[in-house]
Order: sequence, then C-alpha cells, then structure tokens
Amino acid sequence: MKKLVYTVFYDTGDWAWVKDADDETMYVGGCVTLGSEWGGEHLVSQSFLDFTKTWLMSLGKISYCNQDNDKFDWESAHQQGIEVAKRLKIELGDQADVRYVRPTEDPSYNHEEGYEVLSNGNILPIRRLWWRPV
Repeated sequence: MKKLVYTVFYDTGDWAWVKDADDETMYVGGCVTLGSEWGGEHLVSQSFLDFTKTWLMSLGKISYCNQDNDKFDWESAHQQGIEVAKRLKIELGDQADVRYVRPTEDPSYNHEEGYEVLSNGNILPIRRLWWRPV
C-alpha cells in the first residue's frame, strides 16, 4: 500500500482529507469524513471518533459568512484541532503521515501555514507551499 498523508482541516463539517504522501502540492486531498463518520483507508477507533465530536460541535458554531468569527475562540479550536491530529497520528502510527491546517474561517488562517505531527507527538510548523519544515 502506498503511504498516505491525512490532513486534519475543518471545512463545513468535514475534517479529514487524504492524499499520497509524495504529493507535495498545497492540495489537502480527498475528503474521508462526513461529520464524525470516518471513511479513511486506515481504521480508527470509536473512542477517537467520539473525541472529535467535541471539536466538531464547537466549530459548528462558526459563521461561513465570516460574521462574528472574530468573537469565536479560535485559539481553543486550533488547540483542539492539533489534539485531534495528534490522536490521529497515535491511531495510525507510522503507516501514514498526519498534518493539521487551521480552518479558512479563522482570521489568523494563512494559506501557506500547516503543521506536521511527528511520531513522538511533537508538532513541526511547515510551509504548505512545499510541505517543508519552516
């Protein structure tokens, strides 16, 4: 099986995307989630999916018209998203890479910014333009 990379990136209810690990474009890949439902090639536990529900419910409160998004607690949502990515990495281990990207509705969103979750749980800031360490 070809190595894959999963990107945790919230977008209108969907939150995980997958592509070949050798694809270095900014494209996050094809969606493998529908709400808290998982459709990725690698299996994940129900306890992991249950954990994602809290994050999804908080993000469900944001406005896609960008009204009042500056009042939303983006830093908390960002930290929860990183925790989701870390837990996904634990679930998948070395069989897949895991990345995290802030939602585009986040006022601090930067289209070049992303994060790689390392096997030891550390987060490495990366530039999405080339998916390379900063």
